[in-house]
Amino acid sequence: MHKILKYISENRIVRYNALLLGIALLIVTVSAPYLYRDLTRDDQQKTTELLFGGIYSSVHGDFEGPIQVAMTVGEDPLLKNLISNYSQIDNDEFDKKMTGYLSAIKDINNYSNAFIIIDKDKAYYRNDGFSKYLSLDNGNVDRWYYSFVDSGLDYATDVNTDEFNDGEWTIFVDYRVENNNGDLLGVCGVGFEMSDIMRMISEYEKIYDVTIFFTDSEGKKVLSSDEMDLETSVSVDVKLDANNEQAYWSSDGYVMSKYVEELGWFLVVKNNHSSFSIMFKKLLRYTAIILLVMIIIIIVFNYAYNEQDKRKLSKMATTDNLTAIPNRMGVLIKIDDFFERIDCKKQGAALFLIDLDHFKEVNDTLGHAVGDKVLQDIAVILMHTFRANDIVGRIGGDEFIAFCPGLKDKNAAYLKAEELNKACRKTYTDNDGNKATISISVGMSSFPANGVNYSELYEQADEALYYVKNTTRDSYEDYEKINKNRKVT
Repeated sequence: MHKILKYISENRIVRYNALLLGIALLIVTVSAPYLYRDLTRDDQQKTTELLFGGIYSSVHGDFEGPIQVAMTVGEDPLLKNLISNYSQIDNDEFDKKMTGYLSAIKDINNYSNAFIIIDKDKAYYRNDGFSKYLSLDNGNVDRWYYSFVDSGLDYATDVNTDEFNDGEWTIFVDYRVENNNGDLLGVCGVGFEMSDIMRMISEYEKIYDVTIFFTDSEGKKVLSSDEMDLETSVSVDVKLDANNEQAYWSSDGYVMSKYVEELGWFLVVKNNHSSFSIMFKKLLRYTAIILLVMIIIIIVFNYAYNEQDKRKLSKMATTDNLTAIPNRMGVLIKIDDFFERIDCKKQGAALFLIDLDHFKEVNDTLGHAVGDKVLQDIAVILMHTFRANDIVGRIGGDEFIAFCPGLKDKNAAYLKAEELNKACRKTYTDNDGNKATISISVGMSSFPANGVNYSELYEQADEALYYVKNTTRDSYEDYEKINKNRKVT
């Protein structure tokens, strides 16, 4: 109850609706004889006003998720580091890393695509690999990129056809990626198909028993639950008052509209129904009860929907969809929490970077279904091998991580890596008798000896992992140890 009361006090729309209903109740009680002739019309208007806030919040919330994901990706230090080293990485290796990264974003959030454009040479990567080089010579197809970059905005949305998805109309969320000096590295983002928005509109129409559609700034209908009339557009040039709601009567109902900044369109809700179809005397008898129940329903509905949406977005953004363990974002959040502790340096930690050996052979020989099973098995082994307070996650296609607060003893870390190597040696067989053997390579680094933040520790562990992958595989190595060997050599 305390949470609901706090939500009411902070939510202007709910307070406004509750106040409006209270005023309506008083007027009906005192002036009942004079309200009869206008009751149906007045109810129709008020019902639309009550519903509109909830509908707008729901629609707005559906676009906040992709924007938050694009922002998180664009601020990911690992992605920035990868782009900064674009010229130093082999093309095939870079394509593999970028494809794995974008595929994880797409699959976890169930978007139609995830993408990034490297500004240095306008290379366009998607979740299915390198696509092309952008150029103004391609006409309007690539113009969106240059328009967005010139706008200077941190993020924007654009409506366009997806040339790599049979020309499907898609809403793209674009986010500027910059280095620590504010220099442009590229543009990343996600896309979701317009057909998903049409299904969303249809569901809201059934729930609220109203007509919902979108118009452009000139009043032209561009999208409804059963039709679309779209043109390529970018929401960076729109200069409209996004705070004001518009309301008016039309020939077939009461209409309300408001600008949706993420789309560059107006949300229009039309209501031609009246809930007051019974006799006036019966209506008057139950008006107080009906209005009171409506107040409760609106407050509870908005509160519950808000909480459910927050939980859903949080889980989607931090959990790997295939293995059900934390993804890159989830791991980063937990590790950052560790670094914020006052005694973290005194406590110390070890970072294990784990990469599967011969994983491509599994997919090629036994198929992706077995490959998915391998990834799920590795996740289970990691959860059993490490402690409950250790941070375990999948941060790439076949790349996993374990961060162990308090693990300062090198010998203990070696034993843990050896235990992990042994547990992960497995042979998989398909129904035709084809076999493939899996093992892992492990790179380790220590905090604070090898780095004072996640990025530094990851780089050192990755260097140790790279050493294992290029020597023995199916083994482990520590960053300090390979560094000492190099100095001795």
